[in-house]
Amino acid sequence: MGYLDDLDQLHRDIDAAEEQLRASGAGALLGGGQLNQFELFGKSIGRLIAFTILPAGESGFTHTSISFTDRGFYFIDGNVIPGGTNTTFKGFLNAHGIFYGQGNGMSIAMTQPERTSGTWLTEGVAKVLPSLTGAGTYRGSMLYNWAPNGPFARLNGMPAIFQLVIDELGFTFGTIWRWIEPTSDANA
Repeated sequence: MGYLDDLDQLHRDIDAAEEQLRASGAGALLGGGQLNQFELFGKSIGRLIAFTILPAGESGFTHTSISFTDRGFYFIDGNVIPGGTNTTFKGFLNAHGIFYGQGNGMSIAMTQPERTSGTWLTEGVAKVLPSLTGAGTYRGSMLYNWAPNGPFARLNGMPAIFQLVIDELGFTFGTIWRWIEPTSDANA
């Protein structure tokens, strides 16, 4: 995974990661482009940069922190826009290997004439594999705070949902769906 300087290679890398997940039997996790009132907003590949076991504290549960960086594409208004994210999740693991966490991150999108950026908060859960690598499938919701005058500002008032698959080598494959507002009262 590199910078956003070779977009054709990034497309090939995302397609290869998706195919590898399908071949491993995890393809059902990838989903499609639209879920009820959600529309595909982004796909990315990346790398886990930290998985840390933290003190249990008063709760008695093992606390963990994971951080990753990724590069990919945003899909909006018929456009494919390159971008990337840096993220940290913190939470705890219960006795069954279920991770409950919260995170935050920073994202950029290479929109024209200049790029836009945003921060976000997330909450989610994951079934973590018993490998001490952070590998697993993470799912949850995101609340964006894109630049107020940027092309993604309209997303600030709507939640998004995500799925992040981390393999045992620390590679990530992420998908984000954004909420689509109903177009009539019949859809409300």
